[in-house]
Amino acid sequence: MYFLGAALMISGVLFASFIRGIPLLLFLNIPVILIILSTIIGVIVATSGFRTFTRGFAAAVSAKYVIDDTEREKAVSLFRLLNKAVILASFIPMFMGFIAMCAHMDDPELMAHALAVALLGPLTCMVISVAIFMPAVYNLRKVR
Repeated sequence: MYFLGAALMISGVLFASFIRGIPLLLFLNIPVILIILSTIIGVIVATSGFRTFTRGFAAAVSAKYVIDDTEREKAVSLFRLLNKAVILASFIPMFMGFIAMCAHMDDPELMAHALAVALLGPLTCMVISVAIFMPAVYNLRKVR
């Protein structure tokens, strides 16, 4: 059900953009995705390592995967921290886009591209937060 819910949420965003006539490839901005992924990986490495993340994620998406209460609390704490970190990470591409907009005030085409970067960062982070980290915390809390 976890993957179904995440897929429905992401497909809803993509379908809404399709209805509005927005090409789907406009949502793929590799530098924005790299900034967000590097923040997520950095937080995982700096706090608890990949073992807590992978075991916690497996327990969140599958009721068959069982972890003890101590490990569950560590995973809940990690996913809460990742949720906060990804929201804060959205400011990095947003500010980079706004700075690029200010640098290209004389060229409307470059200014529009910079605005797209500024808006795609928070959008991508919110999708990751709502589709991955918030449901993981909920599922880990629910399965006690």
